[in-house]
Amino acid sequence: MASAKNIPPGGEGQIEVTLNTGSYMNRVSKTVMVYSNDPLQSTVRLTVSAEVTVQFALEPTAVNFGQMGSGQTFSRYLNVIGSEKDQVKILDTNSTGGNIEVEHNPDGFENQPDQRVKITVKPGSAMGRFRETVLITTDHPLVNRIQVSVYGEVLGNISVFPNRLHFVSQEGQPVHERMLVVKATAADYTFHVLDVQAGLEDLTHEIITIQEGREYQVKIGFRESFDRQYWRGNIVIITDDQQQERIPVSVTVRAQRIRADRPTNQPVKKTDTTDR
Repeated sequence: MASAKNIPPGGEGQIEVTLNTGSYMNRVSKTVMVYSNDPLQSTVRLTVSAEVTVQFALEPTAVNFGQMGSGQTFSRYLNVIGSEKDQVKILDTNSTGGNIEVEHNPDGFENQPDQRVKITVKPGSAMGRFRETVLITTDHPLVNRIQVSVYGEVLGNISVFPNRLHFVSQEGQPVHERMLVVKATAADYTFHVLDVQAGLEDLTHEIITIQEGREYQVKIGFRESFDRQYWRGNIVIITDDQQQERIPVSVTVRAQRIRADRPTNQPVKKTDTTDR
């Protein structure tokens, strides 16, 4: 905010800049643009820098568990940091969902005094991706509520990659094939791919054994008779696993139309220079 809108010749003014440190840590730099009717320098760029001292915070600010097997227990920890970390008390911790449980210990976990929040994915969590928010309440007058995003994916005994297929082809051209990888997630687990079902007659599939009982590939394609501009549906991989007997995979096919103003591949007409 400027102290005055108009500054007389030879005069001076002040510009007050307020920096909201928010969740910033350490050194922060921001730019302020000043515009005036000065014919020689109508724009002035000001750089404002500050060293933000952290009073209390938790690290990391987000927790990614990645992919994990069903029935296994995985834990991650949040560490307290800041100049007042030893004076602040964590009053409560909870989660917005049902896949994880949260604990706090003023003395820390695993003999690490700063490692005061423990986040654990519950055994038997539903298969699939999850995203939850951990809420931490403290007695700090300014940092009394902290949110941490937690996400990951619980795998069954069998993983399929990718979990969706997207085909794009030129109009009137055949659709290229795509490959799915189906494999066991645990080192001592075996299974078999029995069949692939699809609700489309023109869809083709081939099951390829990479390692018997451990890894397979499923090749997905379309017959030449397939002529739809757009189709979306599912294929289902049938296995002998009791929990994952039917594994659905989303499939989308889209034909790109050739624009009328786009030149097509035509033979180049040669010019005979001898006639000139």
